[in-house]
Amino acid sequence: MITDYDIYMQTKAFAELDDNMIGTEKHDEMLLWLLDEHNIAVLFNIKDFTIEAQSIIKTDDDVLVGFHDIVIKSTGCVGQKPNTKRIFKMYIEVKPFIKSFTQTMKQINTYKLYTPHDGNFCLFTLDMRYEEAFESQGITVLTMPLE
Repeated sequence: MITDYDIYMQTKAFAELDDNMIGTEKHDEMLLWLLDEHNIAVLFNIKDFTIEAQSIIKTDDDVLVGFHDIVIKSTGCVGQKPNTKRIFKMYIEVKPFIKSFTQTMKQINTYKLYTPHDGNFCLFTLDMRYEEAFESQGITVLTMPLE
């Protein structure tokens, strides 16, 4: 049986995953860029999709884990084959700057643990220093195109 103390300790542990990028002007700019359907269609080469911002992540016991910055769901065409249809789901973590590779991996892995295993995880960042390391862990790394 889960006690109030267990929930408190679990919530405290999740709080240590605090994302201090949230609330910054650059984070908002990047999140808003991802909410533009045209940008998503070009970035992922998809159509027939929905975009959800700040999607709640909870444990089975309804303890708040965090929020997916963006979730994209599509049943439309994917990739270069116009007649290919499949369900496509992408969970996107927005980080203008990577303060710590380790902390970011802990956050994404924790989110993966409490997310249905029906999609891919993506890091949307301007900081490409750790691109190879993230991709070696199965995290797609994307950035905003230069305008």
